[in-house]
Amino acid sequence: MGILSNIEPKEVFHYFEELSMVPRSTFHTKKISDFCVEFAKAHNLEYIQDEVNNVIIKKPGTAGYENSDPVIIQGHLDMVATKTTDSDHDFENDPLDLFVDGDLIGAKNTTLVGDAIIATEVGQNQMWAAQFYTFTKPRTLLTSGGLGTMGYGFPAAIGAQFAFPDKLVINVAGDGSIQMNIQELATVVQNKIPVKVVILNNGHLGMVRQWQELFYDRRYSFTELANPDFGLIARGNGIAYRCVERREELAGAVAEMKACKGAYLLEVRVESEENVFPMVPAGAPVSAIRLE
Repeated sequence: MGILSNIEPKEVFHYFEELSMVPRSTFHTKKISDFCVEFAKAHNLEYIQDEVNNVIIKKPGTAGYENSDPVIIQGHLDMVATKTTDSDHDFENDPLDLFVDGDLIGAKNTTLVGDAIIATEVGQNQMWAAQFYTFTKPRTLLTSGGLGTMGYGFPAAIGAQFAFPDKLVINVAGDGSIQMNIQELATVVQNKIPVKVVILNNGHLGMVRQWQELFYDRRYSFTELANPDFGLIARGNGIAYRCVERREELAGAVAEMKACKGAYLLEVRVESEENVFPMVPAGAPVSAIRLE
């Protein structure tokens, strides 16, 4: 199934988080650097940061460069943050920088949510949720980490909603992972659980497809999905549903989902070959990290 959409997956998170008054890039740079300084102090390591935010954490008295084993952390503080602020945003030329588009997700937008509990499935959806949603409180990300348990997110979200009935609980899913436990929509209806599900539908098992693209010359094998009609499944269970295929529809769809008093399934058609970066190839050192 080919997905024709102008929505990039990371944009979905822009509409249900509460942004700091500090521009996103500044916020993340400070947050990451604070962590690095604390990490270095706690382990008696040397912390070096230059004027352009390149960072090395190394054992004292060692060279600390790419081929030096004692390097603990080496990278750039901004590598997972956006490159623009409100003043220099250029969305048309760099669509990944929608974070600070004032008309859409500026700090003045009081409808955005930062206090939600986010559960994830496994794959690209999991990585994007971790990268592009600003978590402001502990224990608000429910994810299986590196265990690869597709299908984890939906039951976890149901449990979280039971425990916190007044919280907004969102399960971020891929079109592959959601099908592992999609039958639990019946559980949601029977128990009147107002959990929300956002499916980032790229028509593929996205993480596996990414590896096949980058390391196997796009020799795709069993990663393209012939998906069911998620709308029919949702409505068949009596659950509110909406499908978004264009960027300009996204803000309204997320607002509608948040306003819904019951369960809601939001399907967002996203770019088929959008990849997750940065990434470290299997068996490679951190210094071989790929940014594209």
